[in-house]
Amino acid sequence: MTTRANPTVLILLAVQALGFAPSLSAEERRPLGPALTEVQLPKYKGSKLAGQALRDCFYLDVKIRSIEEEWLKLKRPHEVAKSAHEFLGEVLDRNRSALDNIDPEAVASYNRRVDEHGAAVAVYNSLLPKYNEVVERQNSAVVTFNDTCAERAYDKKAWRKIEMEARKAATPKSGQ
Repeated sequence: MTTRANPTVLILLAVQALGFAPSLSAEERRPLGPALTEVQLPKYKGSKLAGQALRDCFYLDVKIRSIEEEWLKLKRPHEVAKSAHEFLGEVLDRNRSALDNIDPEAVASYNRRVDEHGAAVAVYNSLLPKYNEVVERQNSAVVTFNDTCAERAYDKKAWRKIEMEARKAATPKSGQ
């Protein structure tokens, strides 16, 4: 008899090895900064963004890109965990109709699969709060950007100037 590695256990271990499940427990979650829903940019009058309005839109665009990077880091583990629990649920559904309820070994095997599915669901559920929070922040920021900045003309040179100032401010000064 050959021993095969259980694919369910391997999937769960892969998700946990990525380090997301333990770091997302309710006790360890910390806010990443002020929620973008708290950022209320003023509605700017006129057809062209300039001055503080352009600066606000630039930094909101930077924030959206940052949130997108955060979302991309969470996306793959979320997809793996979702696929694992959905696959195991489908296997359980198919096997349930063919289960011999009188055979203790068959029932025990089925119950082990139920436990594996439960573990996969727990991993997926542990990833959801953080994933949903990031998606909600990104959607909120995009709505704010669209309401305030989209479809407004702006001077590309002014945008580049703000971009250069932001890079300069983010670059550590020598000797510090």
